[in-house]
Amino acid sequence: MNDLFSPSIKRYTDSKQPGPVVDMEAGAGAGNGDLDKFFEDVERVKEDMNAVGIIYKRLQDSNEESKTVHNAKTMKQLRSKMDADVANVLKRVKVIKGKLEALDRSNVASRTVPGCGPGSSADRTRTSVVSGLGKKLKTMMDEFQSLRTRMNEEYKETVGRRYFTITGQHADDDTIEDLISSGEGENFLQKAIQEQGRGQIMDTISEIQERHDAVKDIEKNLIELHQIFLDMAALVEAQGQQLNDIESHVAHASSFVKRGTDNLVEAREYQKNSRKWTCYAILLAIVLIIVLLYPIWSPLLIDAILSILSVTALQALNLAQLSASQIQRRSFSDHHGPPKVNFWEAPMSRSTCKEEHFVIVSLSGWVLVSLVDIKPYLEVRRKRNWRRQQSRAGFAVINCLRYLLPT
Repeated sequence: MNDLFSPSIKRYTDSKQPGPVVDMEAGAGAGNGDLDKFFEDVERVKEDMNAVGIIYKRLQDSNEESKTVHNAKTMKQLRSKMDADVANVLKRVKVIKGKLEALDRSNVASRTVPGCGPGSSADRTRTSVVSGLGKKLKTMMDEFQSLRTRMNEEYKETVGRRYFTITGQHADDDTIEDLISSGEGENFLQKAIQEQGRGQIMDTISEIQERHDAVKDIEKNLIELHQIFLDMAALVEAQGQQLNDIESHVAHASSFVKRGTDNLVEAREYQKNSRKWTCYAILLAIVLIIVLLYPIWSPLLIDAILSILSVTALQALNLAQLSASQIQRRSFSDHHGPPKVNFWEAPMSRSTCKEEHFVIVSLSGWVLVSLVDIKPYLEVRRKRNWRRQQSRAGFAVINCLRYLLPT
């Protein structure tokens, strides 16, 4: 156990004064729901409790030492030491009591803060921590109560041994109780003086008297300490009832579940709106980019479209030429041999070209000849045959017009 002493104990010098009002009460009672400040106050309470535990161990050691003391002077010194320790414990316990009461008041004030009401996570945390401190204090109370009982029993045994040393007789419980309550029995002194002489027993009587005074003073302070612990036990019990109120916790839990469901629905709506506005923003950004880059991409787009149309027209013309050539070869193969007709220079009809090829050639040729100048694009694929391809495209358009227009 660490030897941690709270600086607040220096403000208290009289064990008979009422419990002090700790400085942390003003900040903790503000009801601001600040758990950081709350846990700082809790740590200070733990430090005071650790200091009380150290003093308790010191009292145990002093009590064990008193069992071997046979001199009145040594017993008097030990008595003074134990009295000082008990008085110190009493002062510290009063400080702890004041701090725990301040923490309890701060918990009540914190319940008025929105989001920190009864049953909330912050309130349960505060309540459970204060309850834990109270239980720890109650455990310390039991330890001091056990020490007080043990000291009384050991004192009775010591008085009985001293009585036997002086008189040679075993004292019964009533005789020991009389000696303890009075400090020295008249009959006991008279008999001891008559049998053994005054000088031989005075030191023993003085040692018993010092031991008696020490036990009485310590017992008095421990009784007062026990009363403080009893007051704190009521607070601990009240905190325990709040923590063990299952019905109340279930009701609060159901309200928290409903609130959480509502929050999830609201969060879902926020998510949908966020996605919608994100899409709007992306579309707007695309439109802005298109508008800003229009002077750059429009010529490139037109060039690409014209390139595609040019290639399509040329492929259609090649297909039409191939189809017409095959038909002519079949029709003249038996009479005149292979045909020598130039498709690009001869009239085009349905008999010499498939209908789908004819339509493609007509549309492509019309686009190429009447709308755009495809010379720059055909140069890429037909650098050496530009004049020839241009003538073929013209004848293809003329043939298409002959087919479409009535004669």
